[in-house]
Amino acid sequence: MIKHILAGFAVMSLIACGGAGAQIQSYIADDITHPALQINGFCYFDWYKPDNMQKSQNTLKQGGTIQLQARFQWQPPGYNSSALTEHSILAFTQGEFSGATAVCPFQRNSVQELLNSPEHPSRQWLFRYGAGLILTPKGLGFELWNGDQTAYTWDQTNNRCMQSTLIGNTSINCLPNDPISASYITESDFTLTHGMYYWVRLTMQGHLISGQHWTKMRGELVQETPSGATVVQHGSISFLTDSYFPLDDSIFGTMARSSPGGNFYSPTKVKVWMFDGGF
Repeated sequence: MIKHILAGFAVMSLIACGGAGAQIQSYIADDITHPALQINGFCYFDWYKPDNMQKSQNTLKQGGTIQLQARFQWQPPGYNSSALTEHSILAFTQGEFSGATAVCPFQRNSVQELLNSPEHPSRQWLFRYGAGLILTPKGLGFELWNGDQTAYTWDQTNNRCMQSTLIGNTSINCLPNDPISASYITESDFTLTHGMYYWVRLTMQGHLISGQHWTKMRGELVQETPSGATVVQHGSISFLTDSYFPLDDSIFGTMARSSPGGNFYSPTKVKVWMFDGGF
């Protein structure tokens, strides 16, 4: 059964610029400073949780705010002008499937460990719980991870209605496109392509409502242009904090990418510039 979803609203500023005295942490995965996201993890997926992107779960339970933003670019620029069929993730996560394996349908149903690509500074098991933003072929989306290798997602791929890894597309729990609504994702005629720079910006703020801790999650998708930047989409939903951050432990800023949609032998990598604020 779907866990409680509530409210939200987001209109954020554009290009990264920290406030006076702000201490912004960064992690650059550009294949120079650190490895980019690869296709050598479990079933062509990849993810990484930088050590300097940890936050306290108590920040949300005390009504505070945490942020992440990342600049994604699919490599190599100009490799293929057709639309991409994969997605990337910017999220806060908890826990891991330590020692776990699963079947990969893309590699003759082989059984593989749930580990990220070996190119990263450390091998990491797939995260268990979390909440965050996805950059899909249709633009901005939200995703919630349930702790059992299932998740709920919302984006324009399914007309902003809930998708579940267990039952696929649904016609329930649909988000409107009107920012006046409590929960929403705005509409956009968007195509995800190689070489473009996309900024994904995530804000979470804690709230105490009727004795329960809720987190409002807001997101924004910004596309760089020759003349500056364009806000493509924004949206917001809320969730019970303990449903998706249930452990009495830190939450980790996490970047990830899905398998490249059948183009497994392409040289495609995803460069990521990640920051824990600045907007």
